[in-house]
Amino acid sequence: VATLALAISKLAEALEHYSGNRCSEKFEVVTEALLFVFTNICVVANDLDIDLSTEMGNQFGTGCPRCRAIPCKCGFTVGKVMP
Repeated sequence: VATLALAISKLAEALEHYSGNRCSEKFEVVTEALLFVFTNICVVANDLDIDLSTEMGNQFGTGCPRCRAIPCKCGFTVGKVMP
């Protein structure tokens, strides 16, 4: 879990630097940081015997969990609720 926390802090730092200067080198750093976070999430899920593929299907297999549309029409699956 400590490695996941470190990965998330590195991603936050990379995003902060990228938002100020959207150059390709910064984008590569953000991409690497996202992959590091994703890998660590997978490790934690595996340690807890959680099948992420099955759980993602359960959560999103019928579309957005709120509006059921594919793609989402309410904004829930993109982190913001639209009016």
